[in-house]
Amino acid sequence: MGRPIETLTDPLRARLEAWGFITKEGNLTELGEKGGLYPVGKSLRLAEPLWDRLQASQSKRFTTMDGHRVASRAEVMIDDWLSSQGYAHEYEKPLPFGGKRPYRCDFYLPKEDIYLEYFGLRDEAYNRRRKEKEEGYQQHGLTLFSLEEEDLTNLSQSFFWKFRLWADGKKAGIY
Repeated sequence: MGRPIETLTDPLRARLEAWGFITKEGNLTELGEKGGLYPVGKSLRLAEPLWDRLQASQSKRFTTMDGHRVASRAEVMIDDWLSSQGYAHEYEKPLPFGGKRPYRCDFYLPKEDIYLEYFGLRDEAYNRRRKEKEEGYQQHGLTLFSLEEEDLTNLSQSFFWKFRLWADGKKAGIY
């Protein structure tokens, strides 16, 4: 039951150490005991919820001004811009549609009821998933602001035009 700590990669062990769950030598701390580590013989094991938390922390490597943990520098730029402009926003809000694994949007503006997606990759599998997501937004009558890499050079201008197009009709769609 649980996962042996010896099987963890160095970045995951470093994360446990940074959280104060283990010492530099790999020994269990009191905080680690309360946080989901437990001894089994001479080994330390991770409870599954702690394992899930560690895995999530590895995929979300960057922290934004408002404390969101995001996956890329581009998402940091977008999140920080939204914060600096006073937009209340959520990160990775679950969507009401999805394929085999649940979809999440990159950002959601609750006051405006607008979803934001940053499409920064260009491979075939990513493009297929993008198309599925865009179809889902349309089928569910949701408003999507789609951001590309070139939008990052001037987020203020990109958002200005997207908001302007949307505000003219306030219709669901992809902008």
